[in-house]
Amino acid sequence: MKLLLNLLCVLFLLMGAITTAQVKIGNNPNTIDPFSILELESSETVLVVTRITDAEMAAILPLNGAIIYNTSQNCLFQYRNNNWESLCNGGILVDNNDGTYTFTNDNGGIVSIDTNAIANPYNNATSGLAAMNIQDAIDELSGLASNVSLIDNADGTYTFTDAAGNTVTIADTSISTLIDNTDGTYTYTDELGNQTIIDTSFIESLTSLGLNASQTGLEYTDEDGVITTLDLTTVVQNLETITTLVDNTDGTFTYTNEAGTPVTINTNAAETLTTLVLNADDTNLDYTDEDGVTTQLDFTALVQNLETITTLVDNTDGTFTYTNEAGTPVTIDTNAAETLTTLVLNADDTNLDYTDEDGVTTQLDFTSLVQNLETITTLVDNTDGTFTYTNEAGTPVTIDTNAAETLTTLVLNADDTNLDYTDEDGVTTQLDFTALVQNLETITTLVDNTDGTFTYTNEAGTPVTIDTNAAETLTTFVQDDTSATGEITYTDEAGNPSTAQVVSSDANNNIQVGLDGGAFLAGPTICAAGKILSTGTAAAGFNATASLINTGDYQITFDNDLGTTSYVIQLTITDLLGVGNDDPNISYYDQQSDGFKVNVGDNDNGGSDRADFNSEFMFSVICLPGFGNGGSTGGGGTSTGSATPTGTPGTGFNLNNFGDAGNFQLAFNAGNNGGSTWETLITNRPYSTLPSDLSATVNGTLVPITFVSEDNGDGTFNHLISSSTPLPAFNPSVTISGGATGGGAGTQNSGQCSCISFFTN
Repeated sequence: MKLLLNLLCVLFLLMGAITTAQVKIGNNPNTIDPFSILELESSETVLVVTRITDAEMAAILPLNGAIIYNTSQNCLFQYRNNNWESLCNGGILVDNNDGTYTFTNDNGGIVSIDTNAIANPYNNATSGLAAMNIQDAIDELSGLASNVSLIDNADGTYTFTDAAGNTVTIADTSISTLIDNTDGTYTYTDELGNQTIIDTSFIESLTSLGLNASQTGLEYTDEDGVITTLDLTTVVQNLETITTLVDNTDGTFTYTNEAGTPVTINTNAAETLTTLVLNADDTNLDYTDEDGVTTQLDFTALVQNLETITTLVDNTDGTFTYTNEAGTPVTIDTNAAETLTTLVLNADDTNLDYTDEDGVTTQLDFTSLVQNLETITTLVDNTDGTFTYTNEAGTPVTIDTNAAETLTTLVLNADDTNLDYTDEDGVTTQLDFTALVQNLETITTLVDNTDGTFTYTNEAGTPVTIDTNAAETLTTFVQDDTSATGEITYTDEAGNPSTAQVVSSDANNNIQVGLDGGAFLAGPTICAAGKILSTGTAAAGFNATASLINTGDYQITFDNDLGTTSYVIQLTITDLLGVGNDDPNISYYDQQSDGFKVNVGDNDNGGSDRADFNSEFMFSVICLPGFGNGGSTGGGGTSTGSATPTGTPGTGFNLNNFGDAGNFQLAFNAGNNGGSTWETLITNRPYSTLPSDLSATVNGTLVPITFVSEDNGDGTFNHLISSSTPLPAFNPSVTISGGATGGGAGTQNSGQCSCISFFTN
């Protein structure tokens, strides 16, 4: 009966679930989220999903979203995207708050991650450091840097101490020097230590150079006895580094330095120095003047400024903080020591007395410490009116107060070099300002321009050119004939011309004058040559290579295209001594601008064609003037390939003159094409080559060019002239000319020509 009632209850619940389409199992069965189809709620019981093994899971292909518990792997799995995926992948990462982290994976494995610099090694093979990790390397670098110092020694030198404690003294090289070598030369050393030798020995008789009688000018007497006076008043006023020293007539003097800063020197208090002693308080220096008035000089601030031990502070908790001269604080903890009974300064002002709890007193002698750290070493009264001050570097300086009696006079000596000081006893002391002026003088450079001029740059940066060419004047050296003889005229300093002819005017002379007046040989040249073995290999070759085509036929190829087929070929075959092919013959065929072919055969077979055979032979190629470019430079040009422009059409091109007969000339205005390299294409001309001595000038300056020719196959040719030198700004004028050695046989054109195009790159 009870079982029946239970079944009825279950059926009732199921009917309700079917009716509402929602099921709530567990606590609060009447409360369910409106979006839940099934909801579980309990604080004592849990949902247990299907439990299966690996093999059982693999055999099931459920709907995506299914969840099971895999008893083989002790993990929940979800069926997703038609595949079982574990829901246990992951782990726990814990921050230990000390720069380390602990990661625990799903299998219980633990991994420690240490991000501290001291735990991170690095490769120090090339660092020069001993540290093996990042933190130690940082500390090591910091320690090394703190040991580096650069100290101004106040004498024009500096002391540099590196991290290893090595010291180097560096001299101040900002002062230049000019030394008379007493042999007509001078050695000038600039601020960087670079030396320049100035040679004046070639200058014609310099009679004298000295100060004038007024000591205000520099008198120069040339070889003709003419005196020129250079007034140095303004120069000295501009360059003088001591501005004024004025007697105020009241016992004071006002000194104004080169920066315009006035300093007043009061000599009224300079009367007899009675005493200068250290006060009993070990702090003040007592100065008693001749009237018995005592003035105390408190050295407290001085010592505080110079003292290298900064502080030693009682923290009142059993610790002391010591801050050294580098500003590094060190805490001394005495709490762990035996009870400190007393710590006092001994009456001798030298020792620190420490009395422990047993009454035992230990003296700490600070003598060595103070000697090492104290920056003022000694100030000693020599009891003769002088005091000797020895600084921390051990350098003694004597302060003489004997000369402090009434200042009688302080005047500039008549030599304009010394300052004369006469004391109250009438004794005159000269203060030589030579070294001072040399140290402070601001003349920067004096440079030999190697052309007879020197450039002097003063302290204001203003350059002045000193021209010594007038002291043995070379007037002219001119090549004044660039058409026939290349005549050169030399005019000496007296105006007398001497003329030399570079090229002889004798008949049949092949030495000719180029466009720049230079001489050159105008005649046939060897463009290529060689000795070819029977196998086609070149035993020796010049500007050409060879190959065997077939029996008796060889190909000769030039290294550079000659730009023409109008060259002379010479062939020679070796003597076969009447054996075998006893009537040998050699000939050429298929002559091209880049090479030709050679045939070798035997002609003693009557009316039949000659029998070809392989044989050693020699050849030479002769280029005649005016035909091609010979595969080499002609007037600055060289063959480079087909006559095809690579630039873009130029703008502002204006052709003024053109002639293409024997004497080739082309002149034009290139327009506003400044900064561009350029090409000029001449098309459809009836001649195959340009003159071999072709040259170009831009604004009258010779520039390098290249030129090539191209056969159009219809009896006309194109010629491309180009230059890698950029055009100057603003309408440069270009002139291309040639023909001293002949040119292509063409037609004469004058004026404008539509056959010319201008290109820029």
